[in-house]
Amino acid sequence: MVLALLAACGWFLMAPPKDGQTLFPNAPVSQWVHLASYDTGRACEINKAELGKSKVVDSDPLFERALLFARCVSADNVPVK
Repeated sequence: MVLALLAACGWFLMAPPKDGQTLFPNAPVSQWVHLASYDTGRACEINKAELGKSKVVDSDPLFERALLFARCVSADNVPVK
């Protein structure tokens, strides 16, 4: 339902689901975690790159690995739960 409400934003920065310290990058996108919403794909990609340079990444190795797999997905391509 949350993704349905956010669909008007246009683009989502999505990260693979995790269980403890294990990431599941091959999980269906419908199971991925929504990190942020953007009006354009370009804005999403720029923010993804900036997140990769942030201090948050330095303090959380799992988040750093998740960002390696994270992707910007058009709201049109995200299955609504």
